[in-house]
Order: sequence, then C-alpha cells, then structure tokens
Amino acid sequence: MNVSVLSAVMLVAAALSGCDKRQEQTVSVTITRSGSPVVNGDVRLYTAQSCKGSFLAYTLREGKSSFLRKVEMGGVGVITDELSVCLGVGEAWMPLFSSLHGPAPGRIDIACDLDKTERQCITRFDGRTLDEPSENDDDA
Repeated sequence: MNVSVLSAVMLVAAALSGCDKRQEQTVSVTITRSGSPVVNGDVRLYTAQSCKGSFLAYTLREGKSSFLRKVEMGGVGVITDELSVCLGVGEAWMPLFSSLHGPAPGRIDIACDLDKTERQCITRFDGRTLDEPSENDDDA
C-alpha cells in the first residue's frame, strides 16, 4: 500500500473517531415532601436552565418520573449539557434543579425533597453522587 494512501486512511479514521455522537440518556426524578412521595403533579425536563425552552413532560407516579432523551457526546472536546427540572404548581412551574455540565452522563438520578423551608435535590451522574446537594433559591 502506498504510504500517502495509508496516511490518508489513518487521518480519516482519526477524524471519524473524534466526531461527536448522540447517545441515549435516562433522567430519573424522585420528588418527596417530608419523606413521603409527592403523588400528584406534572414534571418537566427542560433542555436549558431556568425552566425555559423545549421540554419533555411527565406526570408523577408515586413521586417518580423518568425521561429518555438523546444527548451529544463530544468525540474530541467536551460538549456541555444544560437541563432543568420543574414541578407544576397551579399555572406556574417551580424550578427544582438545574445543571450545566459536561460531558453528558448516560444516567442522571435527581432526588428532591420539598419541605416548608427549602427545596433541595441530591443528584447522581452515572451512580456518582455530586459533592453538594443543589439548592435552588429562585422564587417560583
């Protein structure tokens, strides 16, 4: 095989291995109030922070919801991923969690406990608990 052809093939293979790719991501949300499941409610998973933009909708079943979505994985560089989770309260959407992270994990588990003094969520990316619980101080 000619050296220049071999070099070209190797360059194309290297370039293709570095291409961005889409993968499925599961986002599981559990919402409780004082340790008991929030039985009724609608949840939205937004593809941006602050509960804006496009979203996936789900109705809570015994305090749980699960979303399956496609995310971009960077082949060479890191692609950041934005998301927020919001709970329907009357006509409004109460932000529970938001994140700007990269690269996108294959699974995100978000457990939020709503009590009278604060809204707090604990998040796991691919089974790894993030360092600190996330608190959302936005007034809904």
